[in-house]
Amino acid sequence: MREVNASEVAGNSKFGRFHLMVFMWCLFAITFDGFDIAMYGVGVPLLMQEWKLTPVEAGGIASYSLFGMMVGALIFAPLADKLGRKKVLAICI
Repeated sequence: MREVNASEVAGNSKFGRFHLMVFMWCLFAITFDGFDIAMYGVGVPLLMQEWKLTPVEAGGIASYSLFGMMVGALIFAPLADKLGRKKVLAICI
């Protein structure tokens, strides 16, 4: 049986166009995955002022978004097992 040393394989490989495309697609997915939470953090002071929200109400909105993510994970995880992870990731993005 042949042994493969992962650090040796990675050290000897060249960074090509394929690797750049994989990196860019992963960056795209990660960026837009966390965008909603980041924008809530930026916009919550303005929402509190404009809509006259209390800190408890603003915290509730953040909690509801996390609850929505949990529900989405419970729905899309089995769907990814049936349809394939790449298709479901594309649907979610």
